Amino acid sequence: MAESSGQAVGRDELATLKLLALEGAMDEPTKVSCSALAGTLDASNQTASRRLQRLDDAELLDRDILGDGQEVRITSAGVRRLQSAYADYRRISQSAARAHLP
Repeated sequence: MAESSGQAVGRDELATLKLLALEGAMDEPTKVSCSALAGTLDASNQTASRRLQRLDDAELLDRDILGDGQEVRITSAGVRRLQSAYADYRRISQSAARAHLP
């Protein structure tokens, strides 16, 4: 994935991507304000803005800046990244379940 900002997409950005998916951004453009996102993330407006910018730079998110916020939509690369994380958690869960079998 190309990242023009030079910033790696880490767990905080992936958590933000997951939150946006839960808000419907995989299915349709979803209106987001940095202040509302910051409140949900328990972070500053600047942190929320940086996370969105990093996701956009990494082409995991499409973002259109509006006068009163922004619309975001998770790209196909973003969906694949979420699916990969889900597969990892599923393997962990299955492994833990097998470890507890008699």
